[in-house]
Amino acid sequence: MSTTCPIRRSRRVGNSFYDMTMTDIQNNDTEKFIPRNIKMKGQKNEKNVETNAYGEIDFGRGKTIIAKYVRAAHDTDEQDLYDLLNKHWKLNPPNLIISVTGGAKNFALRTRLKEVFRKSLIKAAENTGAWITSGGTHVGVMKHVGKAVKSYATIQQDKKRVVTIGIAPWGAIFGNEKLVNKNTEQNNNMIQPPKVYDPDMAKLNQNENKQFTTLDYNHSHFILVDDGSTGESSYGTEIKLRAKLEKKIKKENPNVRIVCVVVQGGPGTLKTVNSTIKKDIPVVLVSGSRGCADVLASALKKGSDNLEEGYIEQIFEEFNYDRTDSCIELLKDCISKRELITVFELDPNDTSKDLDFAILDAVLRKKENDVNKNLDLAVAWNRSDYAKSHILYDGFIKKGIITEIFMGSVLLNDKHEFCKVLLDYGVNLKHVEIKKIVDLYKKDLESSGASGPQSRNYMSVMSDVGKRMAGLFGTSYASMYQEGNAESAEKYFDPYMEIFRWALLFNHREIAKYIWEYMHESMAAAVMATKILKALASTESNHEVKNQMLADADEYERHAVIILGKLFADNKSQAIDLLKTSLPRWGRLNCLHVAFEAKDKAFISHPAVQFYLDQIWSEGLMKENGRNRDACSTESGNSQSGGSSDNLCKQIVEFRITPAMTFWSNIAFYLLYLTLFSAVILSSYDVTPSTLEIVVVVWATIMMFDEIREVIGTGAGNFTGKDQHYFKNQWNYADILSFLLFYIGFITRWFGCSDCLYVALTLYCISFMIQCVRIIHIFAVNSTLGPKIIMVKKMIKDLLTFLFILTVFLLAYGVASQALLYPNETDVAQIIVGIIYKPYWQIYGELFLDEINYNPNLGSLTCNNTDNGLPRCPHESVVVPILSAVYLFFANILLLNLLIAMFSYTFDKVQSQGKEVWMFQRYSLIVDYCNRPPLPPPLVIFCFIYYACQYLKWYCKKKEQEDGANEEYGEQLREWEHWLAEKYIRETRKTADSTIDKKIEKLSDSQIKKPNEQIRCVTVIFDYRHLTACFWKNSKPPLIS
Repeated sequence: MSTTCPIRRSRRVGNSFYDMTMTDIQNNDTEKFIPRNIKMKGQKNEKNVETNAYGEIDFGRGKTIIAKYVRAAHDTDEQDLYDLLNKHWKLNPPNLIISVTGGAKNFALRTRLKEVFRKSLIKAAENTGAWITSGGTHVGVMKHVGKAVKSYATIQQDKKRVVTIGIAPWGAIFGNEKLVNKNTEQNNNMIQPPKVYDPDMAKLNQNENKQFTTLDYNHSHFILVDDGSTGESSYGTEIKLRAKLEKKIKKENPNVRIVCVVVQGGPGTLKTVNSTIKKDIPVVLVSGSRGCADVLASALKKGSDNLEEGYIEQIFEEFNYDRTDSCIELLKDCISKRELITVFELDPNDTSKDLDFAILDAVLRKKENDVNKNLDLAVAWNRSDYAKSHILYDGFIKKGIITEIFMGSVLLNDKHEFCKVLLDYGVNLKHVEIKKIVDLYKKDLESSGASGPQSRNYMSVMSDVGKRMAGLFGTSYASMYQEGNAESAEKYFDPYMEIFRWALLFNHREIAKYIWEYMHESMAAAVMATKILKALASTESNHEVKNQMLADADEYERHAVIILGKLFADNKSQAIDLLKTSLPRWGRLNCLHVAFEAKDKAFISHPAVQFYLDQIWSEGLMKENGRNRDACSTESGNSQSGGSSDNLCKQIVEFRITPAMTFWSNIAFYLLYLTLFSAVILSSYDVTPSTLEIVVVVWATIMMFDEIREVIGTGAGNFTGKDQHYFKNQWNYADILSFLLFYIGFITRWFGCSDCLYVALTLYCISFMIQCVRIIHIFAVNSTLGPKIIMVKKMIKDLLTFLFILTVFLLAYGVASQALLYPNETDVAQIIVGIIYKPYWQIYGELFLDEINYNPNLGSLTCNNTDNGLPRCPHESVVVPILSAVYLFFANILLLNLLIAMFSYTFDKVQSQGKEVWMFQRYSLIVDYCNRPPLPPPLVIFCFIYYACQYLKWYCKKKEQEDGANEEYGEQLREWEHWLAEKYIRETRKTADSTIDKKIEKLSDSQIKKPNEQIRCVTVIFDYRHLTACFWKNSKPPLIS
């Protein structure tokens, strides 16, 4: 069955498009609902009749804002209005209703107060999904509300409009006849076109009594209340219906909160406030706006018991307020319920306590409110400062509900400040289910456009995450989330680690920092973070985001280095065990391997790592016993256990595994190989291969098999991963090239042609040169020569950059000089020589002056322009010597000095951090020789035979190693690391809290706490962090046995 895509009609609405499908036009539910259910006041004493004004308003005059509206009788059933808002105008139920009331005439606000009011009002509505209700006209406080919405719409161009419902009296609207539908009886079943509402302001200004007003064009919806009256007598007819509608919304949505914001206002506003308070609805007074708001604020300061007659008169006179008996009684009634009234006073020195804070305080102050719902609303409002001062207290955290808020409202909406606050107050994430983590990934994947079907199970989503991690870490990353491996996933599942990883992958940087402070495996997590952030930064196109990622990576590396230092100072052997311990939650990698892949030079050059490298370099495995015998397991990170063997041969082999001995034996045999190779190409090269050449060929073949062994033995997963890992070492490119040239030369010599033997010799010579250069890697062992290798490497990069610049000058001069000296040359080889060969050698002093300054009378150049085998004579030119002088000036003086300057800068840069860089490169060398067979080529063939036998023996038995003891020991290491990491984090926080800004912040927080809350501040927080801090304050934790 085929389906047709609904035809969409669009028209501009503010800064977005209002779309209407053809299905909406055909069904026309709204157009049928309004005449049938919404009535207007009939003429004189007649009953209510079908409304004749509804649809959309186009305010014209370049204001491309479309607003919905309806004319309704003052006694309209509020259920019909609620259905209109919800079902037909498609407004989602609000979390909060901000009812703004006050002055109905134009009044001036102080500039700063006006800015704060507009900004805070929209901030409150945006953060909570609130509706703003007002009188809807373009005067008084309603005008300020409209301008606040306008400012928001200008800034947030691509977002939804704030729902602003204006409930205004129909009879007071100037030009309301423009809103009446045309031919209503004939068009009940048709979409009404937008009514252009552009009243003649000149006529309105001529109205001396100011009985009429206009609609505010920044409101999104209007309910125009009709009781049959017109002009000034119609004002106030909307108040009852407005109150009934707000009550209905609250009834239909019990979680909806209502707050009334009062700005300025007259006697009618005082009546409204009193009516609102009686309904148990909180009120916020904007102090400083004059009128009713200031009268009530001043009366609140005095208190209901102290409201003497003279003081009331003084207040009324001060604010030019009409004094009547009814107003006095209303004032006293309002003061009697002062707990429902919040006064907002503008504080120029504290911008954090703006009007939105006062609104939140008023909404959440009611004692019967559920504290968890209050916290949820504070999170939605993103007011962590309010939560700390008014909601949270020590012992408040309840496992289930708060965890839901943390995983939902906080993390899903990236409320990083609340993340820190709730973690500090002890929220425990250990019981978070993996499905909650999947929700985080699904949200970010959906927003990035990379999500699949939302119905996928959690293992499928997490498997994709594992693949993404493998893309960042390489195929050696073994994800614990694999289809059919749910048992392993549940065993190693750690909510803190998962949230930390999610925050890193999707750049929730602040959340990642806060979560890291509460993680186990803090050092490992910091090292992993450096790798993730650097890998993400390498593919990031936004330079600002890229630089921020790299800065965060440096910060995590600094944390890892400090924690490692504390671990090493506390217990050296356990610190080293942590460095090489495999991490199942991080792809079974270890810290050393990841730190090297991430190029964390500061971490690799740390004394703890260097101590470990020195240990395995010089001592090997004979002095490593028990659970940590495998000192060279830096790639896989797996610590193998097992007792010593009684086999004397095996003990000898294990002693030979010492990397230092392996290194020197390989160097000695490699020098012997190069000696034999040089003897072959110098004196033993003939048509028939000599015995010495055959020995060299066999030796090279064994070395090639050793290279293949190195590729296979990288432990990097599939072949693609092994291949990528192998070629990360740039020396391996030289190995491959040398072997390739060597075997091409060896094969070429058997072709039998006259020149084949010489070509083979040439290839042998080039291969020999590459293999000689390859021996430079041995300098990495020496702390003096090692940095020099790095300098040469970086200077080669500088040289390549220089060659691009030089090529421009070389080609410019070469083409010009060739064209002037040898015009109309047809020999391509001679053209190339003239363009490239000669200008290049001129840089080194071979100036070719006989050609440049050619004079046929001198006869200094042997040439002839006839075809007799001699080279062609150059053309006499005065310009070429000048071009040559200019070229040599730029090339020899300017560019070569530029190259020298580049080399000097590189030298100084490497020299300043030479020790650190050398230590980093030394790690690679030690790991390389640590994983090599004990015997050098060509004796390594015996090791290959031994390994083949061992593999067959293992394959036949398929013995599974017990790792229970290792896991228990690993858990002990994690706890020990966590204890010291917490100590470091506490010290860091203490240092941060000692700054002047933090002291001022704490002082301001303490001033806004209630007395009982001040008492709570000194109670003990009995969570794991503070308990361990108190317990180990004057003692050290027991060492792990």
